[in-house]
Amino acid sequence: MKSVCVSLFLVLTVDSVHSICPFGWIRFSSSCYLFHRSLSTWIDSSTYCRSHGAHLATVQSGSEKDFINGMIQNMPGQYWLDGVYDAAEGIWEWASTGQKISTNLTKLWYPGEPNQETSLEDCMETSTYYNGLWNDEECNEDNFCICENPHV
Repeated sequence: MKSVCVSLFLVLTVDSVHSICPFGWIRFSSSCYLFHRSLSTWIDSSTYCRSHGAHLATVQSGSEKDFINGMIQNMPGQYWLDGVYDAAEGIWEWASTGQKISTNLTKLWYPGEPNQETSLEDCMETSTYYNGLWNDEECNEDNFCICENPHV
């Protein structure tokens, strides 16, 4: 009986350790998020997130979108997300997974976006200036970024 209790304690302890986010990261649902306030290009932001075992944030649900929007309201600016435009396929996708992103999601994209205003607007940002909605932007612009680690 004693070994069963010790085993159960170890399982619960290990499980709770995995659900804790690193210092400075914020937990939402099954992921940890870092709202990084240093300006950098999309590729440099993506590299930064990967160096921390994460990727630029992907938005998979309305509640996740609301969480991110709520957080950036307290930290105004423009933030890179993981979305990229695949010109060869003519689609938006999450760079970390290759999952297609619908441009028909009018509740996620700012009105009139994505518009490819310049032929270089191949990266996705969210912004307090766009009320937390998505915009296509040139990847070499400097923005803040949101990193997501879904492995908690």
